[in-house]
Parts: sequence; structure tokens; C-alpha cells
Amino acid sequence: MCSLIILVFLSCVLIYKVDFSFIKGRKEKNQNKMVYVLKNSVHKNSSLKDEEKDSIINKYGLIDKNGKELIPPFYDDLTLVSENLILLKLGNKWGAVDKKGRQIIPFKYDEMTDSYDRILIKLNNKWGALNRKGNEIIALHYDEFEYYKDFAEVRINNKWGIINKFGKEIVPVKYDLVDGNNSNIFLLKLNRKYGFADKKGKIIIPLKYDECLYNEDENYGFTFNDKLYWIDKKNGKESKSSKVQYKIGLFNEGKALAVYDDKCGFVNKKGKEVVPLEYDYDEGVRYDPQFFSEGLAGVNKEGKWGFVDGHGKEVIALKYDYVHHFSENLAAVYYDQKWGFIDKKGKVVIPIKYDYVGHFYNGMTRVELGGKIGFIDKKGIEITPIKYQNTFFWADECRMDSEEGLAPVKLNKKWGFIDKTGKEVIAIKYDAVEQFSNGRAGVCLKNKWGFIDKKGKEITSIKYDGLEDFNNEAAIVIIRYNKYGFPVLEHLQLP
Repeated sequence: MCSLIILVFLSCVLIYKVDFSFIKGRKEKNQNKMVYVLKNSVHKNSSLKDEEKDSIINKYGLIDKNGKELIPPFYDDLTLVSENLILLKLGNKWGAVDKKGRQIIPFKYDEMTDSYDRILIKLNNKWGALNRKGNEIIALHYDEFEYYKDFAEVRINNKWGIINKFGKEIVPVKYDLVDGNNSNIFLLKLNRKYGFADKKGKIIIPLKYDECLYNEDENYGFTFNDKLYWIDKKNGKESKSSKVQYKIGLFNEGKALAVYDDKCGFVNKKGKEVVPLEYDYDEGVRYDPQFFSEGLAGVNKEGKWGFVDGHGKEVIALKYDYVHHFSENLAAVYYDQKWGFIDKKGKVVIPIKYDYVGHFYNGMTRVELGGKIGFIDKKGIEITPIKYQNTFFWADECRMDSEEGLAPVKLNKKWGFIDKTGKEVIAIKYDAVEQFSNGRAGVCLKNKWGFIDKKGKEITSIKYDGLEDFNNEAAIVIIRYNKYGFPVLEHLQLP
């Protein structure tokens, strides 16, 4: 056993010191395969003590879509930009290689981040940018750098400006704040006043507004001389509302929740009140129904909830203790400590008898009764028996995904997957599982993680110490070593 540990340690050291030549011998075999990221760090459910976590060395590598390791997990960090551009951290420096192991960017930068079609770089506390061939296109000149598709917000000392993707200054670096994320105009702030510039940096609205209340979706909201002004992000057009709404929600279906003097209603994108500000505002609700969904919005008076339409008409009486928003023409309602569902005419279509319910999604929803969960359809018919165990993150973990068509379920402390008919298609045998993504899911057995496909076949060996993420491009897994290079052995407290 001692000899085996020493051999593993020496192997780690040897691979760590070798350049990138180990990738080159796999040119033909792996040239056309998508690769996935391996991340090695302490799992969120780890039972290690804080002082032990501090001694953990996290390492990174790559596997292909079949689970084969292309780069062993011995790097200090890794970002997969594309199949042919891999950012690697070695020691305290970042660089990049292609899929053949050839160096594209030298290992000299303190930080390196992929952003759109640029690689952001940091050296000696200054930020700049490279293109994906490794050529410098924005000099290492800025103290802070927020890059978007066609421009970047930059800071020098305590002042902000905006440059284009080639480094040319659009807005001078002299403002206290700039913001142009996903809009056709740039928000500027200087000396506590707000205004706007166009995409060429020309001031189109003077810096005169006193307070920025809202800066999401398609409009900004500002106060000026105790009035509310709306600024359209697309063209900078200004319109005035009748009063100041101190709290303004996100627009949904062309309307936003507006709050004034602890009362709420809805306004359209021109600031006109379409639902009078006469309802009680409850800021602390867990699942906020106070937005328009499928033409209706939940409203509340004196603790009783119902629904209004887009003209402000109360179409469902305010008689429930709470409601959820409509999804697939049904809304969950809460009455006398039980949940059920109503349609848009207010008719109860699924009895108000459950301890908890979710939202309908792909014709199904989760329900809880007597501490157990199952799935029902839109007629209230059980798709699965209400027999599965509840979990702490119940609403998220038991969702039936529309694209993958599978949902994770827990029974007798083990996890598996069911399909849309309620059939258990992947055996309930795992200690923990992740949601399916891109046809793959992470599963855990005996404290080790790996990937399976939708038929339950193992794509990789179940040998990693945990999973943090899985998306269309990358799978992040966990392998732990202590500061001496030995594998970390410990017991994980799984959910």
C-alpha cells in the first residue's frame, strides 16, 4: 500500500512538470471530440473541517464526451473556451494551449478570463484583452474591466468610462458610474446626477436626474423634481408619470408592478397605471405572484388574494390565503392550510387538499401530501404514486425537465429517475444525483461521482470525489489531494 501511494505521488509530480506533450500523442483519436472540464475542489457537502479544507490542493483537467481523460487533473485551474482553446493555470500564472497541446498564450498572466470573443488578462494589477489567437488588442492599462460584446466598461482610479472592443475610448474615463449592459444607450452618473449618452458617446440626455430607481428590462426609471420619468433603453425617449413609484418591478407581458406609499398596482411601459395602486404590497412573499403571467396577476387586500386582468378588473375573487402565478392555464391557490389549482375562470379543477404543490411544467407538477411527493397531471390524476421522499431543495430537485424528459426522485434514501409517464427508468440506487443536462447526469455511489446517460449507462467511471456543475460545454468534477500530493480520503455526508 505504501509503495502504491508513493507511485501515485511521483506520477502527480512528473505530469505536473511535463509541458503539454502528453496531449500531442492523441491528435488523431481526439481531434473531433467535444471535451468537458474536470474541476477538483472540495464538495459542498464535505465533512472536512475548515482547517483541513485549507490544506486541500484543487486540480483541473479535461475529459472528452465519452469520459476519457485528455488532460489529467493536475492543473491549478482550467477554463474551456472552445475545443481548440484551453486556458490553464500553472502555479500562479495563466496561459493557454490548443487541443494539440501547443502553447497559444504564454504562462505569464496573473488572471485570465474568457468573455465573448476576447480573453481578458490581468498583469501587475492592470487589465487588458487578447484575441483568441493570443494577440493583444487592448493594452494592460485599466484597474477594472467589465467586457460586453461590443464594448467594455473600464475604470482608472475611481473614474469610469467606456471603450469599444478594439480599445478606442467612446465615453471618457471621468464618470462616477457608467452602465450600458444590453442597451442602445449608456447610463452615466457624475456628481450625483444621471444622464445618457448614445453608442458613439454623444450626450443625448443631460445629467439631470436625481435618483435611479430601476434599470432592468426595457426602461429606466428616474426621479426629477419629485416626478417619475421613464427612459426607453432603445432610443432614449423620455416620458413622465403622474407620481413617483418608489419601487418598480420587472416588466412582464408589458406591465410592471409599481409600489407607492405601501400600495401597489401595475403600470405599462409608458408609465400609465393599468391596475390602480390600491392593493397591499407584500415584499416578503416566497414565490411572488405579483406579476403578469398568461394575462393575469395575483393581488392582495387585507391578506386575501385573487387575480386581476390587464385592464385592472378583478376576474378571480380575492378570497384565498395565497396564490401562485398562472402556468399552463392553471394557478395554485392556498386556502385553509391546503393547496389546489384553479383555472382562469376561478373554478377549482384540482382539489385543495395538498400540503404543497409546484407550478405546472410540461403538463405535470409536483405535489406533497403527508410528507411524501409525487407527480400529477392537469386533471389531478396521479402520474406517479405519492411515495417519494421530500428534500430540502424540493422545488428544484424534483422538476421534470422538458428537454431531457426525466426527473430525479428519492426513495428509501436512494435516488433514481422517472420519465413523464412515472416509470422508473433509471434504478433508484444512487446516494445522490444531479439533474440531466445535455443527455448526461452526475450520480454518486459510495461517495464517488461519475456520469450516466439517459439509459443509465455509465459514461465515466464513478470515481470522482464530487460534482459542482454540468452544462452544454463542460462537466466539473472534484478530485482532492492534500498539500503533499496524496489523495484525500474522507466520508461525505450526502443528502
